[in-house]
Amino acid sequence: MPDTLRPLGNFPPSLWGDQFSSFTLDTQLYMMQLLEKYNKEVEMLKEEVKDMLVLDHDDVGGGGKSGAEKLVLIDALERLGVSYLFEKEIEELLENMFRKFEEYSHVFHDNLFMVSLHFRVFRQHGYDLSTGKCPFN
Repeated sequence: MPDTLRPLGNFPPSLWGDQFSSFTLDTQLYMMQLLEKYNKEVEMLKEEVKDMLVLDHDDVGGGGKSGAEKLVLIDALERLGVSYLFEKEIEELLENMFRKFEEYSHVFHDNLFMVSLHFRVFRQHGYDLSTGKCPFN
């Protein structure tokens, strides 16, 4: 089989340069270090959120305000789509709040947002709340 000469293409240089094809070992090492740094930061932030959920766990029935703030935090975590990371802490907190509802329900007086948030969050987690009990009486 004879060698055939193929015509060489005379293509102009790329508009993008070679920046996408210059992924060297140094760049890869830098990316790995950056990923490791971000993973550590994520773990630190997850611990911080867990502390926010668990801290003053006994105060939920006492001061009431922390219970309302924690309901707002649970709602925010669910809306962000990261509540699965804190399922155990959320369930423990809601169980404690459900048992001590009468102690902290005074926070909901004249606060329709908190009443609706309380109802929705507890219903979403399987707690049976009556719609007939109105805390505005």
